[in-house]
Amino acid sequence: MTTRLNLSWIDAKNVIHELHRGTIGSADRDLDHRNRKKLMEKKIMGADWESGAISKVCKLNDINCLILRGVSDIPKKHRFPGRDIQNIHYQKNTPKIMAILVDILNQILFR
Repeated sequence: MTTRLNLSWIDAKNVIHELHRGTIGSADRDLDHRNRKKLMEKKIMGADWESGAISKVCKLNDINCLILRGVSDIPKKHRFPGRDIQNIHYQKNTPKIMAILVDILNQILFR
């Protein structure tokens, strides 16, 4: 099932950061490199646990919704099994990504 969001109420022309519009896959479990390959084949840009439910509830209640995500980690086949590389990348990258997302929100004009 896909929920398409209406973003006509957003003006992002002043955003200086790179933005990509696309489909976010939403699931009930963490992704590994095998799932990632399947999503990439379907042109899905990223995946999380929350976006599907949030977008569906907003759509059903006619509430404007913007889902702005940053990529902190990418599931890969690890050369060192048992070492949680994904979690290391998540912890390292999340503070930087959050700062950029807040900056983007400050640059978006809401109509």
